[in-house]
Formats: sequence, C-alpha cells, structure tokens
Amino acid sequence: MIKYKTIVIDDIPENVEQISRLTKQDERFEVVATACNGADGLKKIAAHNPDLVLLDIEMPGMGGFDLVMALKDYPAFNPIIIFVTVYDEYAIQAIRLSAFDYILKTNLDEYLPQALSKFALEKAGRNLLLGQQIETLSNSLERNKQIIISSQNSDVFVRPADIIYLTIIKRGLNKIVLKHGEQIQTSLQLNSIEKLLPEVDFFRLDKRTLINVKHISEIKKGKSISGRRYIYMKTLPESEKLLIPVRKHKALMDFIDTHQMLKYIP
Repeated sequence: MIKYKTIVIDDIPENVEQISRLTKQDERFEVVATACNGADGLKKIAAHNPDLVLLDIEMPGMGGFDLVMALKDYPAFNPIIIFVTVYDEYAIQAIRLSAFDYILKTNLDEYLPQALSKFALEKAGRNLLLGQQIETLSNSLERNKQIIISSQNSDVFVRPADIIYLTIIKRGLNKIVLKHGEQIQTSLQLNSIEKLLPEVDFFRLDKRTLINVKHISEIKKGKSISGRRYIYMKTLPESEKLLIPVRKHKALMDFIDTHQMLKYIP
C-alpha cells in the first residue's frame, strides 16, 4: 500500500501529538516529520517533499500563512495543505477563497479523520497547483489586512472588507460607513485612505465618494428623472442609496465586469 507522506506543524506539543496520533490511525498516512514552528516546518517540507501538510496558522515567528507564502520559492514541491486552526472569520474566508482545506481545533477527533478521508478520495483527481492557491490566498489576506483610521478620540482598526463606502462630509472631515451602518468620522484625507485600500474592490464614484463594490446589492434606475441610477448597498437602508453620476455609469460597470464581482442586468 502506498502511504501518503504527512508532516504535522504546530507550536503546541500537545497538538502535534494529538494530530499525529489521529493521522496514524488511518493506515493510508505516514507521519514522516513534525515541527513546532514555521521555519523548521519549511525545512522539513524541503527535506521530505510530503503529500500532505497539516499546518497550524497561529505560531510565533513564522506563522502558517507565512510558511505557505515562503513555499513560492520551492516550485518543485506541491503538497496539499490542510490548515488546522481555531475559528477566525477572516482567516477562514481567505482559506476558502484560495481552495485550501481547513479543520477546526475544537473537535479534532471528528474533523481530522473526515479531512484525511476527503484527501485520500480527491488526491488522484486533484489538479490544483499550490502556486495558484498561494497567489489567491495572498490577495485575499491583503484585502483583509487591518488599516488604522484616526478619529477624533481614538485610532480605530478597520478591515477594508468591512467598509461599505467613504464620503466627504465637509472640508477636513470624512465619514466611513461600515457594515450594518456603523460610522467613523476622521480628518484623514480621502485620497490618503484610498491608498490603503485594495484597488480591485474600491471605486471612486465621484470626487466625494468611494465605494466598495463588493457591498453592492442592486443598481436601479430612478423613477422620476430619466437616466438616473442608484446604488443600493448590502446591510444599509434604502434611504442611503447612492446616486451614480451619468458619466460614471459605464466606468463602474466596466470596473465590476473586469473584477467579476457581480452580474448587472439593465
């Protein structure tokens, strides 16, 4: 029987022991090495060229995501990576978008055997290349990196993915509207904030307003004046609809089409 070479990487020895024990219970898998940090794990991967890596995300120094990014320098290796993690909404979103698998540490006795069986069933027909997955993961993590917005009373940590739109209230004061209507007011210039945001997600609607196209729910024609169209944003009331300048409509549609965010039906 051909066994799948497996490496377990986690900074907590008890986790390494548990993951290794559960993996060895499936006779199709052989744990050829373990590591307690990302740097050592990278060396073990280079030494053993494994079929499967069971990888923790949160580790001091080189974390799991850092290790995966470092694998770009080892194109000869193409292991399947399964992240083993505690629940983190943004980390899991990034993992899903990049087609990596993950299991939660909350119930390894149940989740890990299931993941191993899925791996064995899909291994032969799997055609994903690690390099492509890494590129997608990198882009997703970049989009969800927190930025710091200085308000009058504090510095607020914000994920760009949570921003619905930004607009100028008056000279020297801007408003950032987040999911579900939360707001931040800041004296930071709109141009300065724009430089911190992912270019593929944010569109300059006019001189005063910048929108996150991923939060668009609908674009509707106005009833009263011909040619007017309005943007309706997810989680916001209809009263907060945004007018699309006539000259910007085609540019917005082209932007959306280029980045394949959504389909628009006129």
